[in-house]
Amino acid sequence: MFFKNKKKLITAAACCLMLIPLSACNKNSNTKPNKINVVSSVNFYGDVAKQVGGKHVKVASIINSNVDPHDFEPTINDAKKVDKADVVIANGICYDDWMTNLIKNSNDKKQTDIDVGTLMHKKMETMNIFGMILKQWIN
Repeated sequence: MFFKNKKKLITAAACCLMLIPLSACNKNSNTKPNKINVVSSVNFYGDVAKQVGGKHVKVASIINSNVDPHDFEPTINDAKKVDKADVVIANGICYDDWMTNLIKNSNDKKQTDIDVGTLMHKKMETMNIFGMILKQWIN
């Protein structure tokens, strides 16, 4: 008899545990799932974010054209985009210094900042040497 009651108790507990995830479901069709807001310095990284995140991300690239990121001057709207972003992607290593400044001035401390140059273990010294070699080659 104890075994039968124990079996019923375990079955009831299992049923209750299965209902817990369902309690989080909202039947209201007007609600939309929150998308991760991603802002990238250039459209190359924005395209990658779209491919990886798919329907779960909303991506905005600050530079979408053939503008040289070294010479780009961000606007107030660009700063607002970075401030509201959940994830910010920048090239780093002096390619888009303006983005580094926008990230530093962002009010969102929970924001995830991705510096591609750092992730790739590239250093500014390497880029300076490359620039010097290129400059000598051109002259």
